[in-house]
Amino acid sequence: MTLPFEISFSAVFKEIGAYLMSVLLTLFSFAAEPQEGYAPLDADSLQAQFSVISDAHIEINPAERGVIRFEALRESLLDMSRACVPNDALVMAGDNTENGQQFEYLALYNGLAWFNKADHLLIA
Repeated sequence: MTLPFEISFSAVFKEIGAYLMSVLLTLFSFAAEPQEGYAPLDADSLQAQFSVISDAHIEINPAERGVIRFEALRESLLDMSRACVPNDALVMAGDNTENGQQFEYLALYNGLAWFNKADHLLIA
């Protein structure tokens, strides 16, 4: 019996391995204690400090997931603001809203106005 498609066993094992690694990393992330702040190893030679985030998927809807996504963005921006050396820039690398609607961008920009402490903002 022949299948109408090819099965690559190495690709299947890679997918299974990636899945198992993500499960393990997720489990270990719950055990990690949050840090109050972080500092560069050599602050005197630091030329620029920036953070890059993506896939915020801010969504305004009656379901809870839009609220959860906004809370995740808020928490990440607050975490960045606790750094010993403040960010010079925040880069948002796409998928910032779920549907690209005006009120989603309004929520995104209001959140950034309230919680972003970086001097510059680059949004892709």
